[in-house]
Formats: sequence, structure tokens, C-alpha cells
Amino acid sequence: MLVLLLQLLLAKAQSPSPTTPIVPAILVFGDSIVDTGNNNGLSTVFKSNFPPYGQDFRRHQATGRFCNGKITSDIIAATGYDPITVLTAAVISMPKQLEMFKEYKERLKTMVGEQRVADITANSLYVVCAGSNDVITYFNNPLRRLGYGIPEYAEFLIKIASGFVKDLVNLGAKKVAVLGIPPIGCIPSQRAVAGGKTKDCVADRNQLAQLYNSKLKELQSLTSRNQGTKLIYVDIYSPLLDIIQSPQKYGLKESTKGCCGEHGVEAAILCNSFSSVCPKASEYLFWDSYHTTQRGNEILVDQIIQKYIRFLT
Repeated sequence: MLVLLLQLLLAKAQSPSPTTPIVPAILVFGDSIVDTGNNNGLSTVFKSNFPPYGQDFRRHQATGRFCNGKITSDIIAATGYDPITVLTAAVISMPKQLEMFKEYKERLKTMVGEQRVADITANSLYVVCAGSNDVITYFNNPLRRLGYGIPEYAEFLIKIASGFVKDLVNLGAKKVAVLGIPPIGCIPSQRAVAGGKTKDCVADRNQLAQLYNSKLKELQSLTSRNQGTKLIYVDIYSPLLDIIQSPQKYGLKESTKGCCGEHGVEAAILCNSFSSVCPKASEYLFWDSYHTTQRGNEILVDQIIQKYIRFLT
């Protein structure tokens, strides 16, 4: 979803002046890992605007974030590129998010004027984070698997992602960070449904994620075709996999199951006030069976900032 400000990222990525951020705004387009509550008004059961979600957020309020506290877009949407994801999950599509961005620009014009809007548009940082839900949809939907093999589906998603980024650039975006897909096969839900008795990481999910990511890197070639545009691929697969495989290195105790629930499938309505919740979410990488905890998000965003922020400022 469209998020106007990622507070912690701005704080960490400031210029020498402690009050002047490097960019006037950060706008995020993507899926549930960056959704701050935009799907609350949608007709879907995949929501998180109830306890225990938000237990560590300010005022212990469940705002619609799929987390115990702050998500990545607070620190540095349920949707996807595949229209089947949009239909089955009742979420806001990526094209619709572009329309929302256009509406945002028009509203901004009435507040600050056309020239200032042009400056804000050109100097803001755009973050595109989608595809994770599509990978899960692919393996949950037999019709998708009949129509596409893994390589073909990765190519299908890349074509849509490429079109989305091109449209964003045509709307005036100059600094774009495109996030790859994490190791989906290692999140608790996929371990539970396809990881066997030992709930191992699921190879085919990770294969699709890696293939998609390898193709996503090629979008950086748009930089050479569009003068003045900075486009960077951000790898979140490798750092998140390292956290999963070596949680103690990051001060975590558990990286294979979620803090909320006992069966590995709890998320949204299945993670509720009747669910068992771990005593200390900050020791867990995952909050529910799909989404990381606030502490997990902080660790991941710290690594992203250290590696990539210099390319986009």
C-alpha cells in the first residue's frame, strides 16, 4: 500500500542536520509485509486489526499491521502482481495502488502547488515490495500450477513488475528501490504445510523466489535508459535467510515458528485473542506464520540501510 513516511528509515538516513531528512517522502507500494492497515476497509478475512496484533505498538493498538509492533514500512498492503492473488485474497492490486499515487499527487497539488509537487515527486524515495503473496498463491492454486511451470511463472511476475516500475518512472519517480522476495519456503506457514514432519524449508518455494529475484535484478538496466533515474535491486532473501539459519547471531532465540500460535498456520483471523502467544516477541523472528516481529524488522532494515542507502541518496 501507499505509505507516506517510514519514520525510522528517515531518522537513520538523515543529512548532517538532525532535522532535515535526505528525501522529502518515502512512498511504498507492496504487499502485507509493508501494509500499515490499508486493508482494514476491504472485504477480506486476512486482517490484523485485532489483538494480539499490535500488542507492542504504541498504546498497544492493533492498527492493521501484520506484526506485534512496527513493520518494515514504519522502520525504513496486502496485494501482489498476479491478478489471481488480488481475487483470492481480496486485496488492493498494484495498478490500483498506482491510481492511488496519482490521486495523492493531485491532492498534494492543492496543498503545495504544482512545482512543489514536481520537486517532491522527483526527490522522494519509492520502495516497491511485492511478489511474496504471489509465490504463496502459486503453490496454493492448482490452476496456476497447471498454466505455468516455476520458470514461466517467475517470468510472468517479472513482466508485470517491470511494467509497474516503468509506469512509476513515467509518473516522475527518480529514486526507486525494488525489493526482492524473501525465502518464502522458510516462513513458518510454508514449513507447516509443505515441510514434512520435520517442518524443513520448502525447496520449490525458495526456488521460485530465487529465480524471480535473479530476473528482478535486471530491472536495474532501466537506470541507463532513463537519465537521472536511480533504480536499485534490494536483496532481502540473503539477509533474512541468514537470520533464519543463525538467529543467535542476531540476539534471537526462535526463527522457525511464529510467536502467535502453536501449529504454524496462525495468521490474520487465526492469530487472535484466544491464540497462545510467546512471552517475549523480541526473541522471535516471526510474529505469526507469515510476518516478522518488530525486532525481526529492525534487524532486517538495519542491514538494508547499511548496504543500500548510499545508492539512493
